Amino acid sequence: MFTLEIHHNGQFTSTSGRIYLFGDTDWFDGIHCDVFSMGLLGEMLKDLGYTDRTLVYTHFRLPGESLDDGLLPLKSDEDVKTLVEYVPFFTQLELYIETGVSIVECEMMDRMMTKGKGVVKEEIVDDDVNELLERVLMVRLETMGNYYC
Repeated sequence: MFTLEIHHNGQFTSTSGRIYLFGDTDWFDGIHCDVFSMGLLGEMLKDLGYTDRTLVYTHFRLPGESLDDGLLPLKSDEDVKTLVEYVPFFTQLELYIETGVSIVECEMMDRMMTKGKGVVKEEIVDDDVNELLERVLMVRLETMGNYYC
Protein backbone atom coordinates (compact mmCIF):
# COMPACT_ATOMS: atom_id res chain seq x y z
CA MET A 1 0.00 0.00 0.00
CA PHE A 2 1.10 3.55 -0.68
CA THR A 3 0.01 7.18 -0.61
CA LEU A 4 -0.22 9.47 -3.64
CA GLU A 5 0.54 13.12 -3.03
CA ILE A 6 -1.11 14.92 -5.94
CA HIS A 7 -0.13 18.52 -6.74
CA HIS A 8 -2.77 20.13 -8.95
CA ASN A 9 -4.38 23.44 -10.01
CA GLY A 10 -0.91 24.95 -10.39
CA GLN A 11 1.72 25.42 -13.04
CA PHE A 12 5.40 24.70 -13.49
CA THR A 13 8.08 27.25 -14.07
CA SER A 14 10.73 26.52 -16.70
CA THR A 15 13.75 24.38 -15.93
CA SER A 16 16.81 25.31 -13.98
CA GLY A 17 15.21 25.43 -10.59
CA ARG A 18 11.72 24.38 -11.69
CA ILE A 19 8.97 24.76 -9.09
CA TYR A 20 5.22 24.15 -9.11
CA LEU A 21 3.41 27.42 -8.41
CA PHE A 22 -0.04 28.29 -7.05
CA GLY A 23 -1.11 24.68 -6.68
CA ASP A 24 -3.12 22.62 -4.24
CA THR A 25 -2.01 19.34 -2.71
CA ASP A 26 -4.25 16.38 -1.93
CA TRP A 27 -3.35 12.94 -0.62
CA PHE A 28 -4.90 9.60 -1.46
CA ASP A 29 -3.98 7.02 1.20
CA GLY A 30 -4.15 3.25 1.28
CA ILE A 31 -3.73 2.57 -2.43
CA HIS A 32 -3.04 -1.08 -3.24
CA CYS A 33 -0.33 -1.66 -5.84
CA ASP A 34 -2.22 -4.49 -7.49
CA VAL A 35 -5.34 -2.37 -8.20
CA PHE A 36 -3.74 0.98 -9.08
CA SER A 37 -4.30 1.81 -12.75
CA MET A 38 -4.95 4.70 -15.10
CA GLY A 39 -8.66 4.11 -14.52
CA LEU A 40 -8.27 4.56 -10.77
CA LEU A 41 -6.12 7.64 -11.35
CA GLY A 42 -8.91 9.02 -13.55
CA GLU A 43 -11.37 8.54 -10.67
CA MET A 44 -9.00 10.39 -8.32
CA LEU A 45 -8.75 13.27 -10.80
CA LYS A 46 -12.54 13.43 -11.01
CA ASP A 47 -12.62 13.69 -7.21
CA LEU A 48 -10.27 16.67 -7.55
CA GLY A 49 -12.66 18.39 -9.98
CA TYR A 50 -11.18 17.45 -13.35
CA THR A 51 -13.69 16.41 -16.00
CA ASP A 52 -13.30 14.24 -19.08
CA ARG A 53 -13.17 17.43 -21.13
CA THR A 54 -10.11 18.76 -19.33
CA LEU A 55 -6.79 18.18 -21.10
CA VAL A 56 -4.64 16.79 -18.27
CA TYR A 57 -0.92 15.97 -18.20
CA THR A 58 0.15 13.83 -15.26
CA HIS A 59 3.80 13.57 -14.18
CA PHE A 60 5.31 11.18 -11.67
CA ARG A 61 8.27 12.54 -9.71
CA LEU A 62 11.08 10.05 -9.18
CA PRO A 63 11.76 9.92 -5.44
CA GLY A 64 14.74 12.03 -4.45
CA GLU A 65 14.99 13.78 -7.83
CA SER A 66 14.44 17.45 -8.61
CA LEU A 67 11.54 18.77 -10.64
CA ASP A 68 14.07 19.64 -13.36
CA ASP A 69 15.28 16.08 -13.89
CA GLY A 70 12.93 13.74 -12.06
CA LEU A 71 9.56 14.03 -13.82
CA LEU A 72 8.26 11.10 -15.86
CA PRO A 73 4.98 11.12 -17.78
CA LEU A 74 2.16 9.04 -16.36
CA LYS A 75 0.07 8.29 -19.47
CA SER A 76 -0.35 4.53 -19.65
CA ASP A 77 -0.59 1.35 -17.62
CA GLU A 78 3.10 0.76 -18.46
CA ASP A 79 3.89 4.06 -16.76
CA VAL A 80 1.77 2.93 -13.77
CA LYS A 81 3.89 -0.24 -13.54
CA THR A 82 7.03 1.91 -13.39
CA LEU A 83 5.52 4.01 -10.60
CA VAL A 84 4.49 0.94 -8.59
CA GLU A 85 8.06 -0.43 -8.76
CA TYR A 86 9.06 2.32 -6.31
CA VAL A 87 6.46 1.34 -3.68
CA PRO A 88 8.60 -1.24 -1.84
CA PHE A 89 11.13 1.54 -1.15
CA PHE A 90 8.88 4.62 -0.88
CA THR A 91 5.38 4.59 0.60
CA GLN A 92 4.52 8.13 -0.54
CA LEU A 93 4.85 9.10 -4.20
CA GLU A 94 4.27 12.48 -5.85
CA LEU A 95 2.21 13.31 -8.92
CA TYR A 96 2.00 16.71 -10.61
CA ILE A 97 -0.89 17.78 -12.82
CA GLU A 98 -0.78 20.26 -15.69
CA THR A 99 -3.79 21.30 -17.75
CA GLY A 100 -4.02 22.84 -21.20
CA VAL A 101 -0.44 23.18 -22.42
CA SER A 102 2.30 21.23 -20.67
CA ILE A 103 5.51 23.14 -20.03
CA VAL A 104 7.21 19.89 -19.01
CA GLU A 105 6.16 18.08 -22.22
CA CYS A 106 7.29 21.02 -24.39
CA GLU A 107 10.70 21.14 -22.73
CA MET A 108 11.10 17.36 -23.05
CA MET A 109 10.30 17.61 -26.77
CA ASP A 110 12.78 20.47 -27.20
CA ARG A 111 15.52 18.40 -25.54
CA MET A 112 14.76 15.42 -27.76
CA MET A 113 14.72 17.52 -30.93
CA THR A 114 18.01 19.30 -30.19
CA LYS A 115 19.88 16.29 -28.84
CA GLY A 116 22.98 15.68 -30.94
CA LYS A 117 22.58 18.88 -32.96
CA GLY A 118 24.90 21.02 -30.89
CA VAL A 119 27.54 23.39 -32.14
CA VAL A 120 31.16 22.56 -31.53
CA LYS A 121 33.02 25.54 -30.16
CA GLU A 122 36.78 25.85 -30.40
CA GLU A 123 38.64 28.46 -28.46
CA ILE A 124 41.05 30.56 -30.46
CA VAL A 125 44.00 31.74 -28.44
CA ASP A 126 45.22 35.25 -29.25
CA ASP A 127 48.84 34.06 -29.45
CA ASP A 128 47.92 31.58 -32.20
CA VAL A 129 46.21 34.32 -34.20
CA ASN A 130 49.11 36.71 -33.76
CA GLU A 131 51.62 34.05 -34.82
CA LEU A 132 49.56 33.25 -37.91
CA LEU A 133 49.28 36.95 -38.85
CA GLU A 134 53.04 37.40 -38.48
CA ARG A 135 53.69 34.48 -40.83
CA VAL A 136 51.25 35.83 -43.42
CA LEU A 137 52.83 39.28 -43.20
CA MET A 138 56.33 37.86 -43.59
CA VAL A 139 55.33 35.86 -46.66
CA ARG A 140 53.69 38.92 -48.22
CA LEU A 141 56.67 41.13 -47.46
CA GLU A 142 59.03 38.57 -48.94
CA THR A 143 56.85 38.26 -52.03
CA MET A 144 56.58 42.03 -52.39
CA GLY A 145 60.33 42.46 -51.89
CA ASN A 146 61.09 39.90 -54.60
CA TYR A 147 58.50 41.43 -56.89
CA TYR A 148 59.87 44.94 -56.69
CA CYS A 149 63.54 43.97 -57.10
